[in-house]
Amino acid sequence: MATSYRCRQLASMIRHGELVRIGEVAGILEEMAKIMDTNGWQAERPTDGRWHLSHHPDRRGISNSIVKVKVKGEMVRFRDGSLAWLSHSQFIGALWRRRERLPDPFKKVPS
Repeated sequence: MATSYRCRQLASMIRHGELVRIGEVAGILEEMAKIMDTNGWQAERPTDGRWHLSHHPDRRGISNSIVKVKVKGEMVRFRDGSLAWLSHSQFIGALWRRRERLPDPFKKVPS
């Protein structure tokens, strides 16, 4: 599969300290997002608002696989109040899904 080859090639370049163009990384992430069944998840940087964040499995450490965050400008606020820049390496390969409030199914809709 072409994408897995490109991912391995990119990982090798990073391990060997070679310069990697951001465009190459972005292109690979876009390809991966198209191939994966993302079920509403996106690889693109989020806009302002409330989001679910799923860190790439290689970058999770001991954190949960999916966390709730708020994005404002270039900052991500976690539920514990900590902040991180969207450009931080922890977000490489992350997927984002907008959090939406579900309407009360028993509430009458005004006509």
